[in-house]
Amino acid sequence: MSGCTFAAIKSVDVYKKDLRFSPTNPNKVQVFLMAPTDRQFDEIGQVVIDNPRGNLQELAFKVKAAEMGGDAVYIKYQSFNSRRLNVFTGLTATGVVIKFKEGGALK
Repeated sequence: MSGCTFAAIKSVDVYKKDLRFSPTNPNKVQVFLMAPTDRQFDEIGQVVIDNPRGNLQELAFKVKAAEMGGDAVYIKYQSFNSRRLNVFTGLTATGVVIKFKEGGALK
């Protein structure tokens, strides 16, 4: 699954260079539409994906998050790209990779 040939990874930005985690299983990485509010977490970094097709956006986020050691990704924002007036040419999505804290459930 590595390599993400199904969607163009535009950029990967690690927030804290000294904060490193072992890779996780992409099949267990969760994707949220907004930041989770029920658990505490550390933000590991940000991934920007260009022109994902269908459910491949979610798969691309899961693969990159797992490589970074993340447990989940939340979508920070999405924008439509157009190169010519009124012509849709793709989508850019930005996700924040997070690692849940042990025993970090909020009350």
